[in-house]
Amino acid sequence: MKRPSNEPTRGAMRPNTPRLETLGAVIDAVASVAGRELAEEVLFRVGQSWGRAAASELEPAGPLARRLELGASRLKELGLGTALLDDVRHDPSQRDCRVRARIVGEPGESGARGSDAAPPAARGFLTGFVAAATGLDLVSAPIDPARPDAGFEIVPAHSYRLDQEPPPAAPSGSARFFLGTLGRSMGDFDLSLADLLENTSDAIILLDNDNMVRYWNRGAEQMFQFTRAESVGRKAGFILPPDLLANDELGMLQKKLAAGELVRNYITRRMRKDGTVRWVSLTRTLLHDSHGASIGSTAQLRDITEQRETESALERARMLAMIGELAAKIAHAIKNPLAGIHASVQVLASELAPDDPRREVFAEVGEEIHRLDDTVLDLLHFARPLPPRTQPTDLRTFVQDLIEPLKRRFGSQGVLFEVAIEEGLVVALDARMMAEAFDNLLINAVQALSGPGKVRVEARTIGRGVEVDVIDTGPGIPAADIERVFEPFVTQKSRGTGLGLPIARKNVELHGGTLVALPRTQPGAVFRMSLTLARDERAAPPSPF
Repeated sequence: MKRPSNEPTRGAMRPNTPRLETLGAVIDAVASVAGRELAEEVLFRVGQSWGRAAASELEPAGPLARRLELGASRLKELGLGTALLDDVRHDPSQRDCRVRARIVGEPGESGARGSDAAPPAARGFLTGFVAAATGLDLVSAPIDPARPDAGFEIVPAHSYRLDQEPPPAAPSGSARFFLGTLGRSMGDFDLSLADLLENTSDAIILLDNDNMVRYWNRGAEQMFQFTRAESVGRKAGFILPPDLLANDELGMLQKKLAAGELVRNYITRRMRKDGTVRWVSLTRTLLHDSHGASIGSTAQLRDITEQRETESALERARMLAMIGELAAKIAHAIKNPLAGIHASVQVLASELAPDDPRREVFAEVGEEIHRLDDTVLDLLHFARPLPPRTQPTDLRTFVQDLIEPLKRRFGSQGVLFEVAIEEGLVVALDARMMAEAFDNLLINAVQALSGPGKVRVEARTIGRGVEVDVIDTGPGIPAADIERVFEPFVTQKSRGTGLGLPIARKNVELHGGTLVALPRTQPGAVFRMSLTLARDERAAPPSPF
């Protein structure tokens, strides 16, 4: 410690009788204008500030009980009374703290004008002192409002039971302060605000003016997988995907609110504890105290992921049907003339001498015709896919057989392939269709590397299905392009048709599964498909041919 406990603190904090008389005048003046409750809140905050200052005078070490004894001596020096510490508990590993205390007035101070100011200021002092000493977001409230002599308790903001009444002078930043303010604004309706907030399936989050979480309901716990204890006292950015966090979406929304703009049914994304991203409809509303000053905001979030995916699937199906119909017409219109051109080029090339340089030109024309023919076949396949003929297939062997020729083809470029699929995992698939889907995904992964790197295929069982991930160590896919990669004719390749991934997705969907691209917080891309476990556990020969 920087000084003995019996030595006065900074000169700015040295108490005297005029100071208490001034506090008494303050509480009388504020009470006459805004009521006793707000006056006590002001005194609480004054004491809270003194408590934090007193805690800063001490070394940040030692048991909390010992530090609180020193804090109680500072409280007595201020003339705010004697603190009797009935119970002190502190568990830093659980972010937990419990302090029960009573304030006993000094002999002979009854009747002094500052005596009315002492209790709320003293409670604020101890709350601020403990908060600064532990680094926790704390609130305090009477143990029994009907018995002032029972004292008060200081606990973490997130641990308040919502069936309790808000304390009359909860400190700024507590869940109780927000709930009390919101409750008063609702009037005298015959309902339980706590039940209303807790039992809704929507996530209800209360934020202060710094976007710090001050309340986190049960719906938020279920939606984002973070408990109340893990969430209260943190900046709200921990549930934002990295791209929205980098773009300061929270700051943008805060500015809209401050400018008086409505933030209602705002469609955005939020991230769960396991890293998965959910689409939400967000409504933000400012909270004000009785004087109109902003004390924070409420955030109501509704998970619309399934609804959005259903709408996207319907829109995609409609678009693909139109594209498929157009593609079939184009393919039929091109295929026959293309075959005639190819035959004519072959006839012309056959009439040239073996060493004629024009033979090389004809060969290049033939290669381009083959490429166009492949594109036409892709169009026909995309427009008129055949229904799958599934049979039980060992997934590990199936994938390994597909990867072997790729190892020989790309191994010299420094591309490594890994297969992490358990043995005996039997799925129902059409070998030709799924070979085409896997080939498109694997070739796409190799081309994304642009040099040495790794491509990994891993799988896990989920109920009666299987999730298969194709992962590469390339630059990854920007979040804004996650869905666009499956749009027909969208490609980053100079010679690609832009049909590889759409065909892969269509083949998987024809098996009753899904194929999606996942955003990653580190370099690389992940394509995840779902397949169905075969009911007949006898696997067919794995060859895709």
